[in-house]
Amino acid sequence: MRCLRVFVGVLLCAGLFGCGKGDSEPEAKIGFIAELTGEMPAVGASSRNAATMRVERLNQEGGLKLPD
Repeated sequence: MRCLRVFVGVLLCAGLFGCGKGDSEPEAKIGFIAELTGEMPAVGASSRNAATMRVERLNQEGGLKLPD
């Protein structure tokens, strides 16, 4: 039982110290699902290009405003 408590304590400490990134800005990761091969690769490619253009534009405007 004591080993279990020590193990849980070590995991909690590792989680507390391993999660912070310091004073850096928070990041938002955006996923994208499209068919880039197969029957309709042109539709997926144009969707990917549109998403890339939007991300670039958002970054030029200062990025997303994330809630605190």
